[in-house]
Amino acid sequence: MRLFILLLLSFIGLNKPQAQSLQNITLGEDAKAYLITCGPGNEIWSHFGHTAIRIKDPANPGLDLAFNYGMFDSTDPDFVWKFTKRTMPYSLAVSRFRDFADMYIREGRYVYQQEILLDHETISQLYINLMKNYENEDERFYLYEFFFDNCATRPRDQIELLDFPGKGFSWATHPDAEKFTFRDLIDKGFTATPWVDFGIDIVLGSKLDRPVTNRELMFLPVYLSEIAAETEVNGRPLFGPKEYIHDVEFKQDEAPWFTPTILFWGLFILIFALTIFQNNTRWLKYLDVVWFTLFGALGIFVLFMWLGTDHQGTKANYNILWANPIHLFSIAFVFSKKLNQLLPKYLLVMAVILFALVIGFWLLPQEFHPASRAIVILLAFRYYALHRLNQRNLLFKSS
Repeated sequence: MRLFILLLLSFIGLNKPQAQSLQNITLGEDAKAYLITCGPGNEIWSHFGHTAIRIKDPANPGLDLAFNYGMFDSTDPDFVWKFTKRTMPYSLAVSRFRDFADMYIREGRYVYQQEILLDHETISQLYINLMKNYENEDERFYLYEFFFDNCATRPRDQIELLDFPGKGFSWATHPDAEKFTFRDLIDKGFTATPWVDFGIDIVLGSKLDRPVTNRELMFLPVYLSEIAAETEVNGRPLFGPKEYIHDVEFKQDEAPWFTPTILFWGLFILIFALTIFQNNTRWLKYLDVVWFTLFGALGIFVLFMWLGTDHQGTKANYNILWANPIHLFSIAFVFSKKLNQLLPKYLLVMAVILFALVIGFWLLPQEFHPASRAIVILLAFRYYALHRLNQRNLLFKSS
């Protein structure tokens, strides 16, 4: 559960800077607005970077502020439960920009800004909108959704609310629009942490296996920045070039050689060999109990994330076809002769369903992690092996 919380924190800011009281301030003519992009880190929760809006006004000493939509109360005693259920409120925080930037600089992450090229009236409008967002509690707090409502999409939405003269504007089209799915983009971010990627692929459902639209790409800070760089209003750039506040190259950790795919294919080969040569052994049945317990419990979690939470990305998850609570009942069938007499074909039915899933992987509207294929074949093979033992009246005569 704790690991899952860290996974979902991938798109969130890092701490809660103290806000200032900034009511009734009128911006000077030289006030400027910036889109701030903070680079990724090697920690799980920092893989995708962060976004904020900066308002700077030389006419008002001390008014150099970061508006950051990634804040949450980690001291809440029900934090883990609320986060898992998606009932934990996140909020807009206002802090001194220097304090905000220093957090990322201390971690060795790049920070750059792109000036939002607005006239004084529109910059003032942006500042007023942000302050209203902050001062109104109903607007300041929101339910964070890691793909559709996060620290990058909220600044995007604030820019879209502005009144632009003439024809207004539309975001420039990124070359990656409609090219990748949400899952593809997440997989790219976790290439150096294959075990984390495996966990995420199990939790995320089929709703994320569709092409990401141009506007949806901006749930990731780097895409918001790249699209902003090409966006124009009435034939003129809306954003200035990158200005690095802290320029450092991001060096991603190397991926470990021991991955979930290697583990589970290796386990399948081992169990296959043991089944061929030593199938009628009690300890091999105890190994089956391990698989059934592990993937049955995982099925309960998958089902909970689908039906018991408000996370849109965990709905319609076809991993439930193999990570299924039914495996927990299989333990009783392996050790209870009475149950096998009641449902003699149970083990065969489970084997057939899982073997069919091996073929049906390519027909389902969801992309599955490569390791899950090995798991399904392993489970299908062991169910069939147990069925053959039961058919020969050897299941309850294990040595």
